Amino acid sequence: MTEKDNCHIFHKILKKIDLFSKPIQLTINKKQSYKTIQGGIISLFLILLIIVILGFYLNDIFNHVNPNFFVEKSELDFNPVYSLNSYNYFIGVRIEDDDYK
Repeated sequence: MTEKDNCHIFHKILKKIDLFSKPIQLTINKKQSYKTIQGGIISLFLILLIIVILGFYLNDIFNHVNPNFFVEKSELDFNPVYSLNSYNYFIGVRIEDDDYK
């Protein structure tokens, strides 16, 4: 392959990944949008940037770098008194077998 053929193939690849192509009202070469090399370059850069940023975030998550956690403690300003009797006091019990298959 010549250098011109390689360049042509690279241009076709960049045009295929163009995320910023503009839709047109008429069809050009039976296509609904017009894709450009510049749009392909920007799209390729954006995809690589997203992959790199995602990689850094996943690396931080899996290596437990800078873990963030929040603790919130709240108390009631008043302690209401409830009168419990056999009509308004319900209890629930759950029995579970950990070895059940």
